[in-house]
Amino acid sequence: MIIGRGLLGQAFDVFRGKDDVLIFCSGVSNSTCKSENEFEREADLLSRSLMKYKDCRFVYFSTCSVYDPSLEHQPYVKHKLLMESKIRSHHNNYLIFRLSNLVGRTDNPHTILNFFFKAVDTGIPFELWKNAARNLIDVKDVLLVCSHILSQASIINQTINIANPVSYPVLEIVEAIESHLGKKGNYTIQQKGAAFQIPLDECLSLYNLLQLHFEKKYLSRLLQTYYPL
Repeated sequence: MIIGRGLLGQAFDVFRGKDDVLIFCSGVSNSTCKSENEFEREADLLSRSLMKYKDCRFVYFSTCSVYDPSLEHQPYVKHKLLMESKIRSHHNNYLIFRLSNLVGRTDNPHTILNFFFKAVDTGIPFELWKNAARNLIDVKDVLLVCSHILSQASIINQTINIANPVSYPVLEIVEAIESHLGKKGNYTIQQKGAAFQIPLDECLSLYNLLQLHFEKKYLSRLLQTYYPL
């Protein structure tokens, strides 16, 4: 079963008919959100779902932004940590997947790649934080990893990070988009931001097992796949 029809809900559609697993992906998807109403909406839906699906394997998607020191005090990150805590306290068979920046076919303007792509393509002026980095991962790769983990009945009550082993400086991301579009973005570079590490010890061996390759051309491959010219 699936709750949610966004990027993750569509990607995990194969689980829609499974009665023993509940994929909860109807949470706040905008990491810049500060709306208490949106946070309360997710919290209420989550509470009701935890009660209703006590006998299911409960899957929740959180965020790797919890490791970013520049975001740890943001309402979105605090909210996600609170939802994680709620799940741990109220369910006895759960998996929490902390994800980095998803890339896929979505109209959501708040995804990092959608934002930068539209800005460069339309010439909208924006600030580029030179010292910041973002971790991009294909939603199809996330589905592959999660599906494998969910096939292992012994893996329960864990919080697992799923992310690209390599994070990209935002300047490199924008330059890749510029090269892809053949356009120059209208941005000013600010000496702001910081890179951060996402612990991936649990998943690196799994990536090898599943033959997931995060090679140097991964970023350009994402652009060619989801932003064809």
